[in-house]
Amino acid sequence: MSERYLVISSDCHAGLPCEQYRPYLDPACLGPFDDFLAEREANRDQALALNYDYITDWETTNEEGLRGAFDSEQREKELDADGVSGEVLFADADAITGMESPPFGAGLRSGSRSPKQDLKFQR
Repeated sequence: MSERYLVISSDCHAGLPCEQYRPYLDPACLGPFDDFLAEREANRDQALALNYDYITDWETTNEEGLRGAFDSEQREKELDADGVSGEVLFADADAITGMESPPFGAGLRSGSRSPKQDLKFQR
C-alpha cells in the first residue's frame, strides 16, 4: 500500500493589483500613492527594457495562474492542480517583475540589499 503525502506550501504570495488599494487609502495619501504608482511604472519600463522577453513570456505563460494572487476561485484551481492541501500566505504579489503591491511589498525588494548590509544580519 502506498502512503499519501499531505502537501502544504509555506511560500505563497497574494495581494490585490497595486492600483486596487487606492479606494482604501486616506485621501491625504492619494497624492503620494499616485507618485508611487508613477515611479513603479517607470521602474517596470526599465525592467522591461532589460528583460523584456523573459518578463513578457513569464507573464503571458502564467497569466491565468497569476490571477490566483487576488482571485480566490482561480487560486483554488491552481492549488488543486498542484495537489496542495493548504498554504501559508504572504501578502505581497508579483515578485517576479518587481511590481509587489503595497503596503506589503513596499521596501521589501529582494535585490536592494548590499552584501555589507547582509553581514549585519548574520551576526
